[in-house]
Amino acid sequence: MKSRILFLAMIIAFVSCSKDKDDDNNNNNNNTNPPATSFLKTGNEWSYEYTMTTEGIAMTGDITYQVMEDLGNGTYKVKQTTSAQGIPPNSVELFWTEDDAFGLEADMTDVKVGDTWTETDEGITYTTTVVSVSEDMTVPAGTFSCIKLKGTQSDDDSIINYFYYHKTYGMIYSDVTSKDEYEGEIIVVNMKMKLKSKNF
Repeated sequence: MKSRILFLAMIIAFVSCSKDKDDDNNNNNNNTNPPATSFLKTGNEWSYEYTMTTEGIAMTGDITYQVMEDLGNGTYKVKQTTSAQGIPPNSVELFWTEDDAFGLEADMTDVKVGDTWTETDEGITYTTTVVSVSEDMTVPAGTFSCIKLKGTQSDDDSIINYFYYHKTYGMIYSDVTSKDEYEGEIIVVNMKMKLKSKNF
């Protein structure tokens, strides 16, 4: 039991670092519409509540994102702060671009149902597919008509992730599952994140 709680704490630290895109400063957006990232303005902030579970153990906490600076060329410095029960808040610096906010790896401006894109990391191919462009999602911050995305990965067909994205407000809800090895044991972790509030 103690080792699983420690593992959840380690996952929280990993989540705090996993979306850093500082090596991708190119904006290849050839669309005529403005990008679906009009929310990328200095001072804008999102607050999310999350629940992370693994084998009967649940941990809750908060994640905030704040746009700290417009670096030019469609790149923004973002501060992510993660807190959880009994764990001090942890802040990291992220870099988002107009064509890759919230780590989705794509410009969401003109997506349509059936659009698909992939990314390969350490031999695993991650595929994201647009399932709907008008799916209602209710979270503590309200009800939003969202783009619904489905994520899969080549090494495990049982892992399916969902993301609900709003062109004006960004990420509204996500439901992400991962499998990780800890002390020789495979542990399945699920994390649900819901928008609580935003300041714009």
